[in-house]
Amino acid sequence: NGFQKAGIEKVIPVQRLIKARYQDNLEFLQWMYKYGRDTYNGDPDDPTYDAIGRRQKSKGGKDYTGSNNKNFNRNNRKNYNKENNRNNRPISASSRNQYRTQSQRGSVISTKRENNNNTNNNQNQRELEALKNENQQLISSRNAIQLKLESLQSEHEELSNVAKDIEVERDFYFNKVVAIEQILKKEENQDTPLLKAIYELLYQTDEEQQNNNNNNNNN
Repeated sequence: NGFQKAGIEKVIPVQRLIKARYQDNLEFLQWMYKYGRDTYNGDPDDPTYDAIGRRQKSKGGKDYTGSNNKNFNRNNRKNYNKENNRNNRPISASSRNQYRTQSQRGSVISTKRENNNNTNNNQNQRELEALKNENQQLISSRNAIQLKLESLQSEHEELSNVAKDIEVERDFYFNKVVAIEQILKKEENQDTPLLKAIYELLYQTDEEQQNNNNNNNNN
């Protein structure tokens, strides 16, 4: 055959190719394409070989002029008439049933594909709706957190201002107490009952003040 004449040792998987499976035919066509690129002498991306023109000029082509043999033309005419008779022959009942079965199978496959596409579309639509709802919930949660953050920031600012006011007031009264202490220390007689009572009040701790308050309440 043509492969042997060209020195091609590749085994053609005819039984696999006639099953018309996509992967098998694709692999074979890829091999043929690679073989053509590897063995072509010209530029594979700009071929000058006219395959259609060559086929038309070969035997059986409409432009074939290589033979004037009447027997050859007569044989061609006979073959042509046989082919026409075969094409014009009525289709048998078994063939019609076979065609009908194939048509029904194709219709079933088409219906299954359409159902699968509809199922996939419905599933994608449900997933899209779920994502939209989840996104809406996230936006609502983000807005709520933003409001809470703004409220906490406002509260923190208010507490900071109160703390600053308390600190200012504390320093004010502390300076007053220090000034009173300095005036009292200038007195010559530090043993008077009034000075002792004032010093005791100035240096009194919180615990001592609480005990005095408890004693006063009991009395």
